[in-house]
Parts: sequence; C-alpha cells; structure tokens
Amino acid sequence: MPRIDVWFELHNLDHLESGVTVDFRSDWTRDRLIGKVKDLEAFKGPVFMQKKHPSVPGSTVFPFQQLIDKFGREFQCSPSWMMAYAISLGYGTIGLYGVELNAGDEKVEQRPSMKYFIGWARALGIKVIIPEASALARCNFIYAFEDDKIHAFNRYKDEWDQRKLEIENNIESQKLELARMQGVGEVMEMFKDNQL
Repeated sequence: MPRIDVWFELHNLDHLESGVTVDFRSDWTRDRLIGKVKDLEAFKGPVFMQKKHPSVPGSTVFPFQQLIDKFGREFQCSPSWMMAYAISLGYGTIGLYGVELNAGDEKVEQRPSMKYFIGWARALGIKVIIPEASALARCNFIYAFEDDKIHAFNRYKDEWDQRKLEIENNIESQKLELARMQGVGEVMEMFKDNQL
C-alpha cells in the first residue's frame, strides 16, 4: 500500500509465529503467517497488538479492556475493534473501505458487530462512509415499508449485475488498451531494427 499509518494486529502474535490461529481459512498458510510476522517486525509505524512484543519495534498495547468497558462485548472481528477505537478517539468521519463481511461466518457473526458500531458512530453524529457497492451498506428492504422482499432482492441483484457488467467492460477496455500498446511496441521494435 502506498501509505499505512497504523497496523492493527489484534490476534495473538505467539499464535501467528507458531502457526496456530483461531482463523482456519485455507489461505492462512504457514508461509503467509511467517511473512506476516516479518512484515510486522519491519513496519515503521505503530502496531496495535495484545501486548508489547520485543521483535516488533512499533508494538503498542491495544486498549481492549477500555473499549469493552465503554461499548460492551460486541466485538466479533478486527474491523469492529478498529471502528470502536476510532469512535473513542472522537473522529468526525470514519470511512469503511474494503470491509465487506459477506461470506460464511462473516455475514452471520461479524457483520452484526460492525452494524452495532456503525449505529454507535451515527448516534454520536459521526459521519460513516460506506461505499454504495459494499455489501456492508446493504439493507435488502426496509421493514414495514418494503414488505415485498422479492422486489428488494431484484433491485439488489440488478445493482450487482450492473456493477459486474461495469467491471467486465473495464476488463475488456484494458485488454484492448494492452493489445494497442503491444502493437505500438512491435512497430517501435521494427522501426528500431530498420533504423539503427
């Protein structure tokens, strides 16, 4: 990333180093964990963690207990901890980019946690920015006003299909631009061979 100010590694680093983690997704391979620990050790900014860690120079103890005391035990994912922390710091605007929480247990356990903190923030007058395309921004229908769920679903599906089409068109446009660039490169090579 071009700019990272703060790193939140709220999992137990000892578990990360040993390869033991509470997250059993298949993409959490041993190599990835080792790489993550090395990245933490090299990071130049503050790294919020469960405890100070000698191999991570920027390690800073995250205020878990203060946030639990203030907000309760509604923490089901790292983004909910980050959101609560931002609320407690008094930010006037909080942007949630790349936070989907739309798969498996994320949707069932983690999304309600984020909705809880989004509600907290909005109740305090904090502007919460959620991209329209984000699943986190979705409310399929408004209870008592839009009882016909199928219409709400169809609206959601139409929006999703439109977004998918935009992405597909962008890919095709990029392929055409790449082909054009390759053609220009070939012409330049032919010119170079004939002129030099």
